[in-house]
Amino acid sequence: MKHTHSISFLIIFALAGITSQSMAQSPLEQQSTSGPVPPASVLDKEVMKMSPLEKEGTSKTIEGVPPYAWWRGCGPTALGMVLGFYDGRGFPDLFDGEAGTQTYSVNQGIASWGSGVRGEGAQLHYEDYSLPMDDGEPAVLPDSSETYPDGCHSDDSIADFMHTSWSADNNFYGWSWSSKVTPALTSYVTLRNPDYVPSVTQYWMGNGTLTWAIVKQEIDNDRPMIFLVDTEGDGSTDHFVTIVGYSDGPPRQYGCLDTWHPVGLVRWCDFSKIATGVPWGIFAGWSFALEGAVEGEGEVCVENPEQCAKPQGGHFVEGDELCLCVPCPASPLSMYSWAKDGTPLHSGGRIFGADERTLQILLLETSDSGLYSCTYDDGSKATQVFEAEVTVAEKVPLTNMVTLVVLLAVFGSLGVYTHRKRAQMVTQNCINHEEKWDCSRGPL
Repeated sequence: MKHTHSISFLIIFALAGITSQSMAQSPLEQQSTSGPVPPASVLDKEVMKMSPLEKEGTSKTIEGVPPYAWWRGCGPTALGMVLGFYDGRGFPDLFDGEAGTQTYSVNQGIASWGSGVRGEGAQLHYEDYSLPMDDGEPAVLPDSSETYPDGCHSDDSIADFMHTSWSADNNFYGWSWSSKVTPALTSYVTLRNPDYVPSVTQYWMGNGTLTWAIVKQEIDNDRPMIFLVDTEGDGSTDHFVTIVGYSDGPPRQYGCLDTWHPVGLVRWCDFSKIATGVPWGIFAGWSFALEGAVEGEGEVCVENPEQCAKPQGGHFVEGDELCLCVPCPASPLSMYSWAKDGTPLHSGGRIFGADERTLQILLLETSDSGLYSCTYDDGSKATQVFEAEVTVAEKVPLTNMVTLVVLLAVFGSLGVYTHRKRAQMVTQNCINHEEKWDCSRGPL
């Protein structure tokens, strides 16, 4: 829901919040004004699909960006998805626990929540700034930001650093300013791990700095972006989205996770500048980079690196070699633990790699048949279990094989002889005009 304010107030506030240098280089900053439910005029995602590509066109969608639902503001949620992506690629301190799904810990990192009651119990982002709830009110209701930092909790979430819902910044519940994206990311990342080195670059559609080439460059290099857009096409910004893909079309389109349900479905929108009559027009975009990843983390996962013949299990014969491999995603620093029918395996003798991604067992025996499982970390700090069913059959002795071949040859010869003998009988009886024979089909 969008609220109407005095234009003069907005301009004065915006001018007060930027330096003279940024004024000369960038348009006035804008707000997000959306809530957890899209405006009624916004088309369903199922309708906004990727346009068919021309022959020379290309498209790309980044895999593994966690889809989060709107949580206390689209700005911190969209930024949270970017950080959730990096959390599983070498920067595991960005959230507590795994960030591949929207857990309680992830939500606390996006916008912290204490007692749920203002002035009582734990006072975090929700209690200090979301309350008193002013969504739908005619004017912003004063909150703890009016006396910041006095009387406020220590900043501990993306929404805190983004000043989401701050009445002192003229934000209703869930609103954020575009000028706070950069400090929100850099401050939150530094809080979580001072050894991580974040960098942010902002671009604008209005002055031509946000180009199609930049979008393709970032997505091709698996670096999700953020856009501030106008979902309704009324000329006013209202929503932050996480950019995960592009399509050359025509028309050129960006693919985004928009914080609205169904959260995992990518919405495809035309790459156009914000303007009246242009739904999902773009005001500004941000690209991000992080340095200081844990060594070994964030590397591209290679499927079946040992080139196992049957990495997912299957049927084997005595004397064969078993080679099983955990599929991607997997991290080079993951811990692996293999078991057979629930009993842990240990390397030694015929067994190799019981604590590695690839398990090998030499000279298989029928007793090696069973359900093999591997418990591991998939690179997003999520515990996973890979299972593979294995059956080992007895090996047929060579002498038995020779006997079988001979028998097949004998029976094959008998079959040919019988067929020929029968054919001669049919021919002879037809010549003799025997009534009990049908010369087209054989004996009746």
